[in-house]
Amino acid sequence: MSASEEMVREQLDRIIAHTELRVEQHCAHASALARYGHEAKKAQGGLALMLSGLRKLQTLRSEFNEPQPNRICRPQVRGRAGLENAR
Repeated sequence: MSASEEMVREQLDRIIAHTELRVEQHCAHASALARYGHEAKKAQGGLALMLSGLRKLQTLRSEFNEPQPNRICRPQVRGRAGLENAR
């Protein structure tokens, strides 16, 4: 793994940890609000956005854990003969 990839992983880890903390704080704030008030709905919507963003960050981070597949270049087959061979 290159140094730049390692730096990106470390930064993602920090961002994820910070976001998890913010989600916990926001969840506590949202639960303290009245159940059906406008502010509660706004807080719940914000929490849903934060959780969605956190999942995206975690998905991106998990891609760094998986080995990258070797890319194989295959020539494109064109023309009628290529279509018959593909069937």
